[in-house]
This record gives sequence, structure tokens and C-alpha cells, in this order.
Amino acid sequence: MNLENIDQLANAEDNENYTEAIQNDFEIEQAFVPTTKAELLAHAVQLHHELTDFVILFNKLKKLKPFLDDFIESEKNIALDNFVAEGGDVDGFEYKLDADTMHFEQQFKAVKESFSKQQAQLVANKERNLTTKQDILKRMRELLDSEEDNLSNTKFKSLQQEWKATGAVAPAYVQELWANYNALVNRFYNNRSIFYELKELDRKKNLEAKIELCLKAEALSEEAVIPKALKELNDIHQEYKLLGPVPQEQQETIWLRLKQATDAVYQNKRVYDEQIKAQFAANLQLKKDMLPQIQAFDVFESDSIQEWNKQSEQITALKEQWFKIGAVDKDKSSGIDKLFWTSFKSFFNRKEQFYKQLDAMRNANLQKKENLILQAEAFLQHEDIEQAINAIKRMQADWKKVGPTPKKVNEQVFLKFKTICDAIFEKKRQEQVSKEAAYSENLVAKKALCDQLESINTVDANPLLVSTMMEAWGSIGFVPSSALLTLNKRFNDGLDKLIDELAIEPSEKVKLKLFAQMGLVKDTPDAKIIVAKKEQGIKRRIKELQEEGDLLLNNLAFFAKSKNADVLKNEVEAKVAVMNLEIKTLQEQLKVIAEVFQ
Repeated sequence: MNLENIDQLANAEDNENYTEAIQNDFEIEQAFVPTTKAELLAHAVQLHHELTDFVILFNKLKKLKPFLDDFIESEKNIALDNFVAEGGDVDGFEYKLDADTMHFEQQFKAVKESFSKQQAQLVANKERNLTTKQDILKRMRELLDSEEDNLSNTKFKSLQQEWKATGAVAPAYVQELWANYNALVNRFYNNRSIFYELKELDRKKNLEAKIELCLKAEALSEEAVIPKALKELNDIHQEYKLLGPVPQEQQETIWLRLKQATDAVYQNKRVYDEQIKAQFAANLQLKKDMLPQIQAFDVFESDSIQEWNKQSEQITALKEQWFKIGAVDKDKSSGIDKLFWTSFKSFFNRKEQFYKQLDAMRNANLQKKENLILQAEAFLQHEDIEQAINAIKRMQADWKKVGPTPKKVNEQVFLKFKTICDAIFEKKRQEQVSKEAAYSENLVAKKALCDQLESINTVDANPLLVSTMMEAWGSIGFVPSSALLTLNKRFNDGLDKLIDELAIEPSEKVKLKLFAQMGLVKDTPDAKIIVAKKEQGIKRRIKELQEEGDLLLNNLAFFAKSKNADVLKNEVEAKVAVMNLEIKTLQEQLKVIAEVFQ
């Protein structure tokens, strides 16, 4: 570090000038790179607690602000993705910051306003201080040009104290003011020979004070936090410049001692800079290695919302990883950050186009559903309620096939369609209520008929009575389904009992019972299944009898002519005759079933 740099550092008379000098000449502090928004906000809160200087606080928060903006943009994109995935319209999307983020924004704004006010106040103070120092210089000249007296030294010291108490001025005036001030001070001490001893005493005191400052500067070589060391070193130089001259023989020695201490601090700073450069180089290589991963998304296309969301999560994870890598040397980065963000933004631009196409498809679906609503409304006054119900069911099936509509009208359109469907089904329910009332009356009538059937005297039993009871039963109509099977069984049991008392052939009784049974089954919900099983059972039995009969008849050809053979032959033929009779009876039963269900 040369003397010119030390002078420039020493002439920075306030924190603002010091901070600007450090920022312009050195890149001394490794940037804090947050990996999450929560980490960033927590760091911001810590800075608020630790820092009271608005200049430093504002500069640190200003570096955090771009990271926060990126986090907000990322969260906004994710929220937009979820909103659109749930059927929302992009134009209707509204993103609100969370409380912690809004608090940071408010604090940043407040600090920025305080910083601006402070800077404006500094400018005003510097103008006022310039006027004050120019006036002090004027009074120093007047004092030096006047006759020397016992109070001259006191007056001059008072002016020096007033000069020291006056704050900073604009940098453009610093060098000229210091030159004039030092010239007047030197003139005062050189020309006031009668106060030589007092001057020497002051110079010895200045020497002691400057030695103390050198000790402080030398201790800074052990300070690990380089920015803190530089700040304290700057304050030491400020105080050193204000102390005034030392004995002539010590002037160069004490200055070289301060310079050596200063060089030691800046040597630590240079080592730190090399570490930062190495870290930047490592970060740059990591980002170069990572770049192909983000560029792979340049060709991604899909018709699936899930795929877009999945890829969004992956590319967002890459962004978080990119942030975690840290800063690089911008002069050597070859625009690598720009390449990364170009691919990142390109992906989300294509995703936005996908959702625009999705919106167009959903609008088309909306038109289809509105057409179904118009068709459904046409059946509200339809006379044939069953036909209307079947049509509505088909429309409901078509509705499910149409696909999603814009979320902002999805529920409204569905409720409109559902209201129409409910109204038609309600008409069906009202009609059913009327039927249930009639069913209840039929239940009372059929129970009475069962009572009548069960009270018939067996002496009066005849086939005509059975037919009469069945006709009366069939004419009554439907009953509630909950009572159907029990009531049918009761009536069927009564008929069976009555038929058993008839003076007819057993085969006729079987036919009559089957006729009655099928007549009752006809009105049950499972009539087709019951009849089908009955027919299959009869047909299976006929087939078994026919196959067995054919086998017996084929075996007759092998019987030898003898007395025993003839007896066996007669037994087989008799057995076949019985089987044929059973087949005939079963065929009659099939005819009865067909007659009932014709």
C-alpha cells in the first residue's frame, strides 16, 4: 500500500466516504448468499438488531433485495402453477406476499428513506461545515496577522478545537482546506518563537497520542474480520491527521510505524482477496458443470399438467442449487448467469403458452357443457318422465367425458346442470311417491286375498277356484318391493295347499303349481333370472333322461335270446317308458313357463 492510498483513506472524513472508498478500491467482503427465503429474512432481522449505521445497513439490505425478488418470483411461479393446475385462469391469478416478506419490504423502505434523509442531511452538513471551516481559516489568518500576546496561543488552540469539532465537508474541498489549515498551523508554531517551549510540549503530547494510535493499528493485524479492521484503521488515520505535528526528529519514524501497521492490515486483506478469487473460480466451474442441466429443459414439451409441474419442481430445484453455489468473478464468467436465466425463463414462457392453450381447450369444454345444459332444459317439461330420465343419464355420462372448464365458472356451470338434473329426478321421485301410495293400497288388498285363500274350505277346492284366485292376485297390481317376496311366498304356499287338495292327476297338480309359481315370479325384480334357471334345470334334466334312455336302448341289441334276457329286456323297456313319461312331463312344464311369459 503506497502513501497516496493511505492519504486517500485518511482524507475520507466520515463513514459515507469511507464506505465509498472501500467499495470503489476493493471488493473486500464475500457476499452473503441465502439458500432459502427464510434464511434471507432471518439474516435481515439479525442485521437490523446488530447495525445502527444506516449507511452500512442500507448497503447490506440492498444486496439482499435481488435475492428476495428471485425468491418471490419463484414462489409466485409455483403458486401460479398450482392455481392453474386447479383450473384457475392465469388472468385471474393474484399473488400476495406473506407477512415476513412484507415486513422486510417495509423495513427496507424505512431504512432506504432514513438513508436518503441521512445523505441529504450529510450534504447540508457538509455545506455548513465548509462555511464554518472557511470562517475558522479566516480567523486564524487574522490572529496570525495580529500582534502576539499572552492569549494568542489560547485563541489559536481554541480555533484548532473548533476545527476538529467541525464535521466533514464535500470531497472536492478537503485537500484545499487541509492544505490551508496545515499551512496556518505550521506558520503559527514556526512564527511564535516566544511560545516555543509550549509548542514543543504540544508536539510531545501529539507524539504520545500518535504512538497510542500506532499500537492500536498494530493490533489490527490480528483482526480476522477484514472489513472491521479496515474501518478501525480508517478511524485511526482520521484521528492521526487531526492531532497536529510531532517533534521534527520523530515525524518520519512515527509515520513509518503507522504505515507498517497499515501495510500489515492490507497484506491480510490481499490474502483474503486471493481466497475469494479461488472461491469465485470454484463457483464458476460448478456453474459451468451445472449449465447443461438447465439447458436440457430448452427442448421440453408436454401435453400433461402433471409433467409440466414435475419439470417445474426440478428446474426450481436447480435454481435453488444455482443460488447456493455463490458468486463468481463477473469479468471471467462469460455471461454464465445470463445463459442460465435464459433457459430458466424460456421454460416458464413455454409453460405459460401451454396454459394458454389449456385455457382455450377449457373454454371449448365450457361451450360443450353449456350446450348440454340447453339440451337438459328441454327435458324439464317432457311428458315421458322415463324417457327424460334416460336422456339425462346419457347427458350426465357425456358431461363426465367433456373435461375441465375454467375454474372461475366451473362450479357455477356444474350447479346449473345439476339443478336441472335434480329437478327431473325430483319429478321421477314425486311420481314414485304416488306409486308407493298405490302400492300400499295393493299390499292391503293382497294381504286380504291371502287371508281369503288361507280360509278356503278344502271341500270347495277346484281348478277354477285356483284360476280365479290367481286372476284376482294379478289384477291387484304392484306392492312395495320390501314386502314382495314374503307376500308372494305366502300366496304361493296357499295355492300349493289348495292344489294339493284338488282331485286331479299328480302331473296336472305339478303343472298347475308351476303355472301358479311362474305367475307369481313374473312380477318380481329377478323374474328373468329365476325363470332362466328353472328352464335350464328342466332342459338339463330332459337331456340327462334322453341320454340315459338312448344308452339303455342301444344296450338291448346286445342281449342274447333267452328267458333271462327277455326278462331283463322287459325291465329296461319299462324303465325307458317311465323316463319318457318324465320327459313329457318336463316338456309340459316348459310349455307352461312359455305360456306364462309369452
